[in-house]
Amino acid sequence: MFTHIESSDGDLINPIFTSAKSSITLYQSHKSLQLHKLHVSASQTPTSWMNSRPPHRSIGIQSTLLTDPVPVPTLIKKAAAPRKPVSVCESVDDISTDSEEENEAIADPDYEPRESEEEDMLADDKPTAFVEMSDNNLTLLEEPKYLVTESSIRNLFSTCPKCGHEATCSKMVLGTLLSVTAVCKQCGTCRTWNNHPRVSGVPALNILLSGGILFTGSIPSKVFRLFRMLNIQCHTTRTFFRHQVQYLNEAVKKTWDEEQEQLLAATKEKELVLGGDARCDSMGHCAKFGTYVVMEMEVNKVLSLQTVQSNEVKSSYHMELEGIKRSKPLFQDHNVKALVTDRHRQVAKWIRESWKVPHYFDCWHIVKGLGKKLEKMAKKKALQPIRSWIKSIKYHLYWAVMSTPDGNPEVIREKWMGCVEHIQNRHGKCQHGPLEKQKMWLLEGKLALH
Repeated sequence: MFTHIESSDGDLINPIFTSAKSSITLYQSHKSLQLHKLHVSASQTPTSWMNSRPPHRSIGIQSTLLTDPVPVPTLIKKAAAPRKPVSVCESVDDISTDSEEENEAIADPDYEPRESEEEDMLADDKPTAFVEMSDNNLTLLEEPKYLVTESSIRNLFSTCPKCGHEATCSKMVLGTLLSVTAVCKQCGTCRTWNNHPRVSGVPALNILLSGGILFTGSIPSKVFRLFRMLNIQCHTTRTFFRHQVQYLNEAVKKTWDEEQEQLLAATKEKELVLGGDARCDSMGHCAKFGTYVVMEMEVNKVLSLQTVQSNEVKSSYHMELEGIKRSKPLFQDHNVKALVTDRHRQVAKWIRESWKVPHYFDCWHIVKGLGKKLEKMAKKKALQPIRSWIKSIKYHLYWAVMSTPDGNPEVIREKWMGCVEHIQNRHGKCQHGPLEKQKMWLLEGKLALH
């Protein structure tokens, strides 16, 4: 016995089985019903068949399902073939269904692959020509490296090079290091081979692999998971972090110190235009670490990088001020022409009292703050017409600053205030030509912008 729910046209909608025998019977009847529907709708598309059915609502009741899973067949609809996009200048009758013409239409006719791209595409398919393997005095990092299977290595050492008899091979694995020892069964000749050297007792490729993961910003767990999937021998994640603490962090610090000394020495005789800003590890006032970066705007090079921890200062809000304080001693012997920062009030006060260099606010931060205020105003019903002007007002502020090379504040102010006249369709102070696009002009006295 089984209970079922019938629709207005008598079809089975939600069968609920109470025995295995009944489930088989209902499955066969349901399958026959579906085949009948497919036969009837053979000349119709799936969409038209679904639209032709009259809407109905179930009049049944809910009941408890059994725990035994029962297969319920479903009606498989054939997906419609994707159509080629039609241009506004092209008639629907002119569209061809030929696959070659579709591929030609989709392909870019102006695309010409570069020689390097063609070489990259053919590099994996065609082997290189045999060349002599000579010693070019390359470092271990520059030297090419290859993946070799264990069976290929065993074939190289399975025969004694002196007497030609069979040799016994044994291996020792330490991360990426493979050490093979072959002993001849006939003459007793013993030879040992390593796939790469050691540096201070540490396998060199282990260090290079850890450095490659760290310096490229890769995730160690994913890299080692890939190696394990291919059964490539390597060290563990724990060893990677040990290498990072013992070797890699010191190497990064030493390289940065050398590069910083060279940059400061190269810019010592120039007038520097510095830009500084901070970045925290999280948003809000609960950050743990903050990094303050000072870069030279003309050469586009970072000259100072200071990391501050929140427990070193009063709170996370004071990390930016501490970062610029630590950067100041590096520029004592330099001629700082200007310093550009955001509108951090503590930083502005400290520069005015302690550093005493020309200080400017970054235009990007000002435009960002202005855009947020305009978006907030545009949410009000009476000020909705402002929304269409937000992008133009932000661009106008950029133009007012960048079109004044000498940075005269009075000229910048006059250019900026001309925006108020422009949005009211008064162009006496404007410097643009005839307008091609017209927007909704704002009427004087209708909106209060403050």
